[in-house]
Amino acid sequence: MFSNPFFVGKPILSQDDFVGRGDIKQRILGGLNPNLNSTNVIGERRTGKTSLMLEIQRQLHEIKGTKPFLATYIDCSQTENVESFWREFVSNLKLEVSGQTAQIVKQIETLFPPNKLDINTLAAQIIKTISLTNNVVILLDEFDFILESEHFSGTFLLNLRHLGSFNVGFVVATRRRFEFHTTISSPFFNIFTFAILGLFPEKEARDLLNKKQPDGKSSAFNEEELRYILDVSGGYPVFLQLAAKEMFTIKYGDIDVTNKNWHDKHLELFEQTARQHFDYFWSKCSNQEKECLLALSKGKKLPEKMNDVKQILFERSLIIDRGGEIQPFSPIWAKWILNQSREKEKQAPEPIHKLMPNVQALRPKTSMTSQINVYAEQAVIGSTMNDNKEITRGNKTTFSNASGSIINIDSMLEQVTQNIDSTHSLNESDKKNLLELIDQLKIELLKTPPAKKEEAEALAESAKTLVEAGTKAQPNRTTIQITAEGLKKAAENMAEVMPTVITIASSIVKMVFRFVGIPLP
Repeated sequence: MFSNPFFVGKPILSQDDFVGRGDIKQRILGGLNPNLNSTNVIGERRTGKTSLMLEIQRQLHEIKGTKPFLATYIDCSQTENVESFWREFVSNLKLEVSGQTAQIVKQIETLFPPNKLDINTLAAQIIKTISLTNNVVILLDEFDFILESEHFSGTFLLNLRHLGSFNVGFVVATRRRFEFHTTISSPFFNIFTFAILGLFPEKEARDLLNKKQPDGKSSAFNEEELRYILDVSGGYPVFLQLAAKEMFTIKYGDIDVTNKNWHDKHLELFEQTARQHFDYFWSKCSNQEKECLLALSKGKKLPEKMNDVKQILFERSLIIDRGGEIQPFSPIWAKWILNQSREKEKQAPEPIHKLMPNVQALRPKTSMTSQINVYAEQAVIGSTMNDNKEITRGNKTTFSNASGSIINIDSMLEQVTQNIDSTHSLNESDKKNLLELIDQLKIELLKTPPAKKEEAEALAESAKTLVEAGTKAQPNRTTIQITAEGLKKAAENMAEVMPTVITIASSIVKMVFRFVGIPLP
């Protein structure tokens, strides 16, 4: 069995594995060399911002010249406040210097000890000195966390701008343009040009798929499989990797499928992971953006007054222009949007075979796109519906009614998400990690069989109560410990049908205990 070369959720660390983005790399590197012009890289979640930043850092270090490049990278999501940012900055900078420059940094630290001087002033002194002999580039990844955090102010941005006066270049990665993240107006924003990361063009997407060769073959996939992956993913980087990963698993792994039903299995595997990303996209959409996405999912054209919103959705890579027709980037994404609309109205989502004609209208009438819709339709056609309104194919339940208990679970965990987003008790990194755990719990509980629906509701309610208690300004530790026991007990009651919820619930408990300073048992 071949090792699966496709992966999801991790940045690309090897230059040999980095594919595409040639135009944007050229723009960024051309701006930095020789003029140190700064660029704001804009890309939605999982479009490859971190991989691009690390690739830019690698290529800067390879540039030869009388004045070498010194590029330092910082993941801003790991910095809790101004002081932690500057300490991380100085620490990472010291890792990049060597030889005489390293000796200079040590001398500066002796002259300006951080315990007697603001750490940002120390950073400025180091940059001021080493920029005399190096082209300094500062790469700030996940900069949204700083722009959206109450712990960083306009003064912090002015300090960054001050570093630019020492002939320093910046590459800053954000999900959206600066003005969407903050009400602060800062001269720091004025030094940037913009580069939109966007979806992969088909050529670059094929390069990524064809680069992976099992056992020396020219490609892991034949043309039919390639076309299918391109259509399902829409060229969105994370979904391209995900679709390829699951296709590779089906083709070369131990999954027992026939040539007739591999499409069904692939859609099942793909949607299990894609759903959490769709949930995130939707949670970050304004009401106007949601209205636009819903209209496009129904095959409607947008009025001119929505052009500004449409441009935002293009920059977020959530829609695509296919021959003059604006559509959601993938038919699977469009299907999810239509289902989301029905859930909001507290109606059960229509079966996929009823939605797919609408989705099919969103795509060019290529044979492979039509096949995707047919395969999804076949997952339901020929099935039977039992008294619990479950659609069953043979002996396997494939879909369940989204009303009743599932809506209750979704609603409760959505409240948890909103509570985490709005709390001031957690830093952005902790919020992100806790939100991911809640997303994982939601994904598992929405698969609950009818016989366990009450236990699933109890588990969701326990998670909601624990998170609410743990994110209060003055949390009651006794209440939290009692509630945590209830959550673990509720998870144990589900373990027989869903063993993974025990791990998820335990992780939530450990994280909340850490927030409030309760020792782990």
